[in-house]
Amino acid sequence: MDVAKVERKLYFLTDHGTVKIGYRIEDEEKRVLYEAKMTKFTVGAPYGFDFIDHEHGRVSPHLIGHEENTEWEDPLFDNYFTFTFDGEDVGKYLLRKGIRVESAMNGPRNGSVVGANYKIFRDNVEIAYVESSGRNPHEKDAAQKGFFGKLFPVRGFYQIQTSETDLELLFVVLLAFARSGVNDDKGRTRRAILGMFKG
Repeated sequence: MDVAKVERKLYFLTDHGTVKIGYRIEDEEKRVLYEAKMTKFTVGAPYGFDFIDHEHGRVSPHLIGHEENTEWEDPLFDNYFTFTFDGEDVGKYLLRKGIRVESAMNGPRNGSVVGANYKIFRDNVEIAYVESSGRNPHEKDAAQKGFFGKLFPVRGFYQIQTSETDLELLFVVLLAFARSGVNDDKGRTRRAILGMFKG
Protein backbone atom coordinates (compact mmCIF):
# COMPACT_ATOMS: atom_id res chain seq x y z
CA MET A 1 0.00 0.00 0.00
CA ASP A 2 0.99 3.61 -0.41
CA VAL A 3 2.90 4.33 2.80
CA ALA A 4 2.44 8.07 2.26
CA LYS A 5 -1.25 7.67 3.14
CA VAL A 6 -2.60 6.96 6.60
CA GLU A 7 -3.88 3.41 6.90
CA ARG A 8 -7.05 2.92 8.90
CA LYS A 9 -9.00 0.00 10.30
CA LEU A 10 -12.62 -0.19 9.14
CA TYR A 11 -15.46 -2.70 9.36
CA PHE A 12 -18.05 -3.82 6.80
CA LEU A 13 -21.40 -4.99 8.20
CA THR A 14 -24.56 -6.42 6.65
CA ASP A 15 -28.05 -6.04 8.10
CA HIS A 16 -29.38 -9.59 8.17
CA GLY A 17 -32.89 -10.54 9.28
CA THR A 18 -34.73 -7.75 7.50
CA VAL A 19 -36.43 -7.54 4.11
CA LYS A 20 -34.84 -4.16 3.41
CA ILE A 21 -31.26 -5.35 3.81
CA GLY A 22 -28.55 -2.71 4.15
CA TYR A 23 -24.76 -2.52 4.22
CA ARG A 24 -22.32 -0.16 5.89
CA ILE A 25 -18.69 0.62 6.62
CA GLU A 26 -17.92 1.77 10.15
CA ASP A 27 -14.77 3.07 11.76
CA GLU A 28 -13.30 1.85 15.05
CA GLU A 29 -15.70 4.09 17.01
CA LYS A 30 -18.67 2.55 15.14
CA ARG A 31 -19.37 5.75 13.21
CA VAL A 32 -20.98 4.95 9.86
CA LEU A 33 -18.74 6.29 7.09
CA TYR A 34 -20.44 4.77 4.05
CA GLU A 35 -23.69 2.87 3.67
CA ALA A 36 -26.27 1.53 1.25
CA LYS A 37 -29.91 1.85 2.29
CA MET A 38 -32.61 0.05 0.34
CA THR A 39 -35.19 2.47 -1.03
CA LYS A 40 -37.15 0.06 -3.24
CA PHE A 41 -37.91 -3.60 -2.56
CA THR A 42 -39.10 -5.60 -5.57
CA VAL A 43 -39.57 -9.26 -6.44
CA GLY A 44 -38.71 -9.24 -10.14
CA ALA A 45 -36.90 -5.97 -10.80
CA PRO A 46 -33.61 -4.72 -9.31
CA TYR A 47 -33.70 -3.25 -5.81
CA GLY A 48 -33.23 0.49 -5.38
CA PHE A 49 -30.47 1.63 -3.01
CA ASP A 50 -29.15 4.99 -1.91
CA PHE A 51 -25.37 4.91 -1.42
CA ILE A 52 -24.55 7.48 1.26
CA ASP A 53 -20.98 8.75 1.66
CA HIS A 54 -21.07 10.39 5.09
CA GLU A 55 -17.44 11.53 4.88
CA HIS A 56 -17.96 13.56 1.70
CA GLY A 57 -21.69 14.34 2.01
CA ARG A 58 -22.71 12.53 -1.19
CA VAL A 59 -25.79 10.43 -1.96
CA SER A 60 -26.14 8.44 -5.17
CA PRO A 61 -28.95 6.05 -6.23
CA HIS A 62 -28.10 2.61 -7.62
CA LEU A 63 -30.01 -0.43 -8.86
CA ILE A 64 -28.86 -3.79 -7.53
CA GLY A 65 -30.19 -6.96 -9.11
CA HIS A 66 -31.13 -10.23 -7.48
CA GLU A 67 -28.42 -12.85 -6.94
CA GLU A 68 -27.89 -15.26 -9.81
CA ASN A 69 -25.82 -18.38 -10.29
CA THR A 70 -24.87 -20.13 -13.49
CA GLU A 71 -22.51 -22.91 -14.46
CA TRP A 72 -18.89 -21.85 -14.34
CA GLU A 73 -16.03 -23.93 -15.72
CA ASP A 74 -16.61 -27.26 -13.96
CA PRO A 75 -20.22 -27.52 -12.68
CA LEU A 76 -19.13 -30.34 -10.37
CA PHE A 77 -16.96 -27.98 -8.36
CA ASP A 78 -18.50 -24.55 -8.67
CA ASN A 79 -21.01 -22.14 -10.09
CA TYR A 80 -20.68 -18.47 -10.96
CA PHE A 81 -22.50 -16.28 -8.44
CA THR A 82 -23.26 -12.68 -9.32
CA PHE A 83 -25.83 -9.88 -9.56
CA THR A 84 -26.22 -6.75 -11.64
CA PHE A 85 -25.05 -3.31 -10.53
CA ASP A 86 -26.85 -0.55 -12.44
CA GLY A 87 -27.70 -3.10 -15.14
CA GLU A 88 -24.18 -4.50 -15.57
CA ASP A 89 -22.75 -7.72 -14.13
CA VAL A 90 -21.01 -6.56 -10.95
CA GLY A 91 -17.85 -8.55 -11.79
CA LYS A 92 -17.58 -6.88 -15.19
CA TYR A 93 -18.27 -3.49 -13.61
CA LEU A 94 -15.40 -3.94 -11.12
CA LEU A 95 -13.06 -5.25 -13.82
CA ARG A 96 -13.85 -2.18 -15.92
CA LYS A 97 -12.94 -0.01 -12.92
CA GLY A 98 -9.52 -1.68 -12.68
CA ILE A 99 -10.32 -3.88 -9.67
CA ARG A 100 -8.46 -7.14 -9.10
CA VAL A 101 -8.67 -9.31 -5.97
CA GLU A 102 -6.25 -11.91 -4.63
CA SER A 103 -7.97 -14.39 -2.30
CA ALA A 104 -6.74 -16.89 0.25
CA MET A 105 -8.32 -18.92 3.02
CA ASN A 106 -7.99 -18.31 6.78
CA GLY A 107 -7.83 -14.95 8.49
CA PRO A 108 -4.46 -15.04 10.24
CA ARG A 109 -4.47 -11.42 11.35
CA ASN A 110 -7.81 -11.55 13.18
CA GLY A 111 -7.50 -15.09 14.52
CA SER A 112 -10.39 -16.66 12.62
CA VAL A 113 -9.97 -20.38 12.25
CA VAL A 114 -11.68 -20.59 8.86
CA GLY A 115 -12.42 -17.77 6.45
CA ALA A 116 -11.30 -15.88 3.38
CA ASN A 117 -9.02 -12.90 3.20
CA TYR A 118 -8.57 -10.60 0.24
CA LYS A 119 -6.02 -8.19 -1.16
CA ILE A 120 -7.90 -5.68 -3.27
CA PHE A 121 -6.06 -3.87 -6.07
CA ARG A 122 -7.11 -0.96 -8.27
CA ASP A 123 -4.96 -0.54 -11.39
CA ASN A 124 -2.47 -3.00 -9.82
CA VAL A 125 -2.02 -0.87 -6.68
CA GLU A 126 -3.18 -2.47 -3.43
CA ILE A 127 -5.97 -0.39 -1.89
CA ALA A 128 -7.11 -2.69 0.92
CA TYR A 129 -6.55 -5.88 2.86
CA VAL A 130 -9.84 -7.47 3.97
CA GLU A 131 -10.58 -10.43 6.24
CA SER A 132 -13.78 -12.36 6.76
CA SER A 133 -15.23 -11.84 10.19
CA GLY A 134 -17.89 -13.15 12.51
CA ARG A 135 -21.14 -11.27 13.01
CA ASN A 136 -19.23 -8.94 15.37
CA PRO A 137 -16.31 -7.59 13.31
CA HIS A 138 -15.30 -5.03 15.94
CA GLU A 139 -12.66 -6.69 18.10
CA LYS A 140 -14.23 -5.67 21.42
CA ASP A 141 -17.61 -7.10 20.41
CA ALA A 142 -16.03 -10.34 19.17
CA ALA A 143 -14.09 -10.74 22.43
CA GLN A 144 -17.35 -10.62 24.40
CA LYS A 145 -18.67 -13.52 22.33
CA GLY A 146 -15.72 -15.71 23.31
CA PHE A 147 -14.28 -18.51 21.18
CA PHE A 148 -17.29 -18.89 18.90
CA GLY A 149 -17.24 -15.16 18.13
CA LYS A 150 -14.06 -15.78 16.13
CA LEU A 151 -14.44 -19.34 14.94
CA PHE A 152 -17.10 -18.99 12.25
CA PRO A 153 -17.01 -16.11 9.75
CA VAL A 154 -20.43 -14.89 8.62
CA ARG A 155 -21.21 -13.85 5.06
CA GLY A 156 -21.20 -10.08 4.71
CA PHE A 157 -18.97 -9.15 7.68
CA TYR A 158 -15.39 -8.03 7.13
CA GLN A 159 -12.46 -6.28 8.80
CA ILE A 160 -10.67 -3.83 6.51
CA GLN A 161 -7.24 -2.21 6.50
CA THR A 162 -7.06 0.54 3.92
CA SER A 163 -5.50 3.87 3.05
CA GLU A 164 -8.41 4.80 0.76
CA THR A 165 -10.10 8.11 1.49
CA ASP A 166 -12.92 7.65 -1.04
CA LEU A 167 -14.67 4.44 -0.04
CA GLU A 168 -17.15 4.08 -2.92
CA LEU A 169 -15.31 1.54 -5.07
CA LEU A 170 -14.07 -0.45 -2.07
CA PHE A 171 -17.66 -0.52 -0.81
CA VAL A 172 -18.92 -1.97 -4.12
CA VAL A 173 -16.24 -4.71 -3.99
CA LEU A 174 -17.29 -5.74 -0.49
CA LEU A 175 -20.96 -5.49 -1.41
CA ALA A 176 -20.27 -7.90 -4.30
CA PHE A 177 -18.68 -10.43 -1.93
CA ALA A 178 -21.35 -9.97 0.74
CA ARG A 179 -24.36 -10.32 -1.60
CA SER A 180 -23.10 -13.20 -3.70
CA GLY A 181 -21.23 -15.17 -1.02
CA VAL A 182 -18.25 -15.74 -3.31
CA ASN A 183 -14.74 -16.40 -2.05
CA ASP A 184 -12.78 -14.97 -4.97
CA ASP A 185 -12.96 -12.30 -7.66
CA LYS A 186 -14.02 -14.83 -10.30
CA GLY A 187 -17.43 -15.27 -8.66
CA ARG A 188 -16.65 -18.70 -7.23
CA THR A 189 -17.52 -20.25 -3.88
CA ARG A 190 -16.73 -23.93 -3.45
CA ARG A 191 -13.83 -23.86 -5.86
CA ALA A 192 -12.12 -21.21 -3.75
CA ILE A 193 -12.33 -23.53 -0.77
CA LEU A 194 -10.40 -26.10 -2.79
CA GLY A 195 -7.59 -23.56 -3.09
CA MET A 196 -8.07 -22.65 -6.74
CA PHE A 197 -8.16 -18.87 -6.45
CA LYS A 198 -6.71 -17.85 -9.81
CA GLY A 199 -7.29 -18.70 -13.43
